[in-house]
Amino acid sequence: MTRKGDPPIPESSTSDGGDRPVWERSRTSTRVYLLAYLAVLSLVGGLFIVQPLIFVSVPLTVVLGFTVLRSQDPRPDLEVRRTTERVRIREGETTRVRLRVRNIGPRPVAMLQVRDMVHPELRGRSTRSGFSSSMEAGETKDFFYEVHANSFGVHTLGPISLQVQDSTGLFESDSELKSYSKLAVFPETTERLGHVAIRPRRTKSWPGEIVARRAGTGMDYFNIRRFTPGDPVKRINWRASARHTQESDEFLVNEYIAEVGAEVLIVVDAGRVSGVGQDRNLLVEYSVKAAISIAERLLHDRNRVGLLTTGENPRRIASGYGRRQFDKIALSLLQLEPGESDIEWWVERSLHMFFPHISQIIFVSPLTDASSNAAAAELVRNGDRDVIVVSPNPIALARPRSGRADAREWRIALRLAQMERAIDMDRLRSANALVIDWTTPASLEEVMEVHKRALSKYSALSARHR
Repeated sequence: MTRKGDPPIPESSTSDGGDRPVWERSRTSTRVYLLAYLAVLSLVGGLFIVQPLIFVSVPLTVVLGFTVLRSQDPRPDLEVRRTTERVRIREGETTRVRLRVRNIGPRPVAMLQVRDMVHPELRGRSTRSGFSSSMEAGETKDFFYEVHANSFGVHTLGPISLQVQDSTGLFESDSELKSYSKLAVFPETTERLGHVAIRPRRTKSWPGEIVARRAGTGMDYFNIRRFTPGDPVKRINWRASARHTQESDEFLVNEYIAEVGAEVLIVVDAGRVSGVGQDRNLLVEYSVKAAISIAERLLHDRNRVGLLTTGENPRRIASGYGRRQFDKIALSLLQLEPGESDIEWWVERSLHMFFPHISQIIFVSPLTDASSNAAAAELVRNGDRDVIVVSPNPIALARPRSGRADAREWRIALRLAQMERAIDMDRLRSANALVIDWTTPASLEEVMEVHKRALSKYSALSARHR
């Protein structure tokens, strides 16, 4: 996951521009001090202890002076570029990263050490991001390493640490290149809801996959009418026209049932809740996976989809359609962080100001606190939009901690929590909301299949309203 202030995520580019490091002032290596210490120690030992040690200090002093005379400023003129093979991968996958270092200065580099800092969630067994090499003037070298996606989210590569030494190894300089790259890791278990249709009752005018009870652009036969100028010739029903021409000279054309789209808003609740399970982030992970799967299905059916998230870094994404819209939604969900937020105020304000024409709201929330339940009830209370609540079940993730009450008390508490959750869900259902209780670790598609009949009922109601 990213933090506030992190660099933006590249959406299509896989390469950062070449950067030139700014070197620190050259410093003396510890080898110089060690050599000088041995020379002085030999000289002092020869004067006061064993005289032949003086002859040992002479070559040490000569070597030290010779290396100092041959030494030069180790700071070269380099250009470093990082290229990532893929900027979007899934959990468990690997991708290669290339560091291209070019010596654009007039002098060779005796020893160069390069290390790219890798996020812990991208480290695998074969991840080796540190390299050492020498470089001639004008030479370009490529260094490769692999990163492994351990968990989904948006993770960072960088900065790049560099260290150079002169030919004698007695003088060195460091630099840290503030070069960052973002790697978006999608959940491994994001499901394609291929057999589940989510169809709002109120549609818009653009083409989509929702069948309307009126003539328009579609595939299924609806009616026959008289030919009017401008109708395509391929719609003429020649058999019906041949029978009809016995009475008049007019052609007849086929009409088809309109297939239109809708405008849907996905609201993801990431408010921080204490005391639910061992890891609150698990609920956010399930919410993210559900939202990505639902967005993919809705966009596949040519609906316009928007996103509203709460939590540490709340976001709004205006409604849109197509692959680029899915990328925006998915990247925003991958950066979702749980945190305190006034979900009622945030959702109500955003709906009235930024999403006034929404046909359907899909509220993804574990419904673990009063504010989440109140926000869901407020959405349902406004009858202008259809509301589907997808709720990852937090009780299924709850486990007794060591030192807690005995198993009997734990079972009683669990039973009470289940009863309270069932009451909250029944209240939403009584207000005509479709509530989907996602008991993990069952797959979302299996749970949606169980509620397929209720979704079909929504579709039938939509056909009746159009």
